[in-house]
Amino acid sequence: MTTADHGRQAALRRVERLRNLPTLSESGNRLLAAISRDHVDLSSLVSIIERDVALTARVLKVANSPYYGYDRAVDSVHRAVVILGISVVRNVALASSLDPMFRGGRITPTFHLRELWQHSVAAAVLAEALAEQRAPALTALAFLGGLLHEVGWLVHLRHDPEGLSALAADCEAARFPSVIALRDEEIGRFGFCHEVLGAALLDHWRLPPALCEAVSDHHRGEGSAGPAPADTHDLAIIIADADQLTRQLGLGTCLEPYPVYDGAITPASLPLLLRARERLAAMSMLPQSLEPAAATP
Repeated sequence: MTTADHGRQAALRRVERLRNLPTLSESGNRLLAAISRDHVDLSSLVSIIERDVALTARVLKVANSPYYGYDRAVDSVHRAVVILGISVVRNVALASSLDPMFRGGRITPTFHLRELWQHSVAAAVLAEALAEQRAPALTALAFLGGLLHEVGWLVHLRHDPEGLSALAADCEAARFPSVIALRDEEIGRFGFCHEVLGAALLDHWRLPPALCEAVSDHHRGEGSAGPAPADTHDLAIIIADADQLTRQLGLGTCLEPYPVYDGAITPASLPLLLRARERLAAMSMLPQSLEPAAATP
């Protein structure tokens, strides 16, 4: 067994020992299992959502939002899927299932878990858009990876909330000039970085190995984190690019330092960003930083 394998096993033991481990709802587990099998058709998606009152209400709220502007009320999940499409409803249901895990209040006076969730949702939408360009077969996993790429911070929070609060305060004071410096500090204080703990949690949930690896490697290509994979169709680099682009745009808040590598936002990125903004609006999850500017009277 390699040193890396030992590290992954140790992280998994840390996760499994937590008494207050982040958990998924029954419907969330079914959604993740269906996506992991790469089989989410209309009937199975409707069946999963209809068993969960909260999920049903969320999907119908989005379907009846002013963004879509339908004259008649959308009153069933089946009709919502027919109108909005499987991918939109799947993403709304996934985000709604994972949302409760990020309802833990403030970590510091200026850092709230909800802001980390906004960052994750924005990264998910950007990852999906990037996957459509590079590897269409990975769009569902890319969206899920974007939602979950920062979940290791929740493991830190459950394991040592006071330690995480102190680390977050140091991040806000700009004491770590790079992602690598932050990672080294995490390992020194907690024994593991959030990327490895996030991957261990996904492994505990029995999610696909490719997704676990992508979460573990979502800072590849940043400094000495190692070179980015040469294949830009790789799931890990799709999620890494989405994370960096989300941080450059300031969508939500995460603890990793700014700025990230130069050149992530280029004229070629603009159509992708506009598409992401449209999708976030469609999901009723548009961050304030992407809200249209108010019209001048």
